[in-house]
Order: sequence, then C-alpha cells, then structure tokens
Amino acid sequence: MDRFPSWETRGRFLAGAVAAGLITFVAILNGGRVPVLRSVDLVIHEVGHLVTAFLPEVWSAMAGSIAQLMVPAAIAVYFFFRGRDLVGGGLALAWVGAGLADIGAQISDAPYEQLRPLFPGARHDWAFILGPDGFQALDLAMSLGESLATASILVAGAAVAVCLLGPLVSFNGRDSRVPVVPAPVATPVPEPDPQRPPHEPVPAVTTESMNGSRYLTEMGLVRVPTRRRSRR
Repeated sequence: MDRFPSWETRGRFLAGAVAAGLITFVAILNGGRVPVLRSVDLVIHEVGHLVTAFLPEVWSAMAGSIAQLMVPAAIAVYFFFRGRDLVGGGLALAWVGAGLADIGAQISDAPYEQLRPLFPGARHDWAFILGPDGFQALDLAMSLGESLATASILVAGAAVAVCLLGPLVSFNGRDSRVPVVPAPVATPVPEPDPQRPPHEPVPAVTTESMNGSRYLTEMGLVRVPTRRRSRR
C-alpha cells in the first residue's frame, strides 16, 4: 500500500493552507474583522453576554469575548481529535487567530473608543472592563492588545503549518478523513481436552431396532410419512 496520500488529498491540504492564510491576511489587514466570520462572531459574542447575564457586570462583559474564542477552539479540538480532520482543524484554528486579532484590537482601542460599535449606542466592552467601573487598568490596554495580536499571528501561523505539513504527519500518511480499520484477528482453535470423554458413537441399525420401529408403526404410535403419487 502506498504510504503517502493521493494527489487529491494533497490538494485538499494545500487548499486548506491557502484558505487559512487568506483568513489570517484579512484579519491582520482589518484588525481581526473577517467579513464572513465577523457575522458569526457577533452572534457568538452576544450569546455569551446573554448566557452570563446573571454574573457580575464586568464578568458578563468579558464573557462575550471569551465565547468568541472558545467556540472556534472547541471546533478545532473536535476536528483534530474526534473528526481526525487536519484541514478542518487548521481552518478552525485560523478562526481562533482571527478572533484573537479582533479582541486585541478592541482592547487596544479601549482608552480611545475610536472603533465603531457593533450597534448604535452600544457600550465599548473593554473600555468598561478596563475602565473606572471595572479593573481600572486602562494603562495596560496597549500592552494587552499587542500581546493578543502577537498570539493571533502565532496561532494563524500554526493553522497554516498544520495544513501544509498535514500530508507528512497525518496518521502515517493516510487520508485524515478515512478511519483506520484494524486487521482481523484470527480466532485460536481450542485444543482437545484429553480428559474429556469422546463423543458417543452413532448406534447401528439392527434387526431388533427395525422390528421395534415396525411394531410402533403397526400400533399407530409412530406415523411414517408416505409419498403422494401424482395423478396423470
């Protein structure tokens, strides 16, 4: 069997690497806002706020950004370990990198609040979290934002590397989407037990047994099936 995957599988890994690189490029160019993923991130972000509405206001404000990272991270884990799909996991990892870039840009903008809010009149989450009503750490906004921006580049680079190196490291060169079927195991034949008595021999047909069967038949205790003759 060929140890390396087919050209179709290699092309799939290459297409995944190009898509992950494109997500990374657009995220860096637009401050983490990828057009298609941005709409999905917005829904996840708001759901994070709604689910944690019972928590203190500062933690509920942070929950939106946390959910924005946890959902694509969970998808990546599923593809890597359950779905055994490196391309799907790499694309989800690129999505995590885009989310890190987006949150980093929001944190860096917290002291200035120049980014356009998602909704008219909406509150700037990280300006509130790091502001006087939160952790009172607006002076750390730039360093935190730059750290997340660096982390986003590293995660996105890992996503591209996973897709590019996938054919070399994915499950001994097999297609990562195809499960490995174990070889059938031969069932051992049990050895005869010398202490076990042999099978009883089949009794031979004797004159006595034939006479006994005829007697039972004549008495009506045993019915002998007869073959019907076809009428012509």
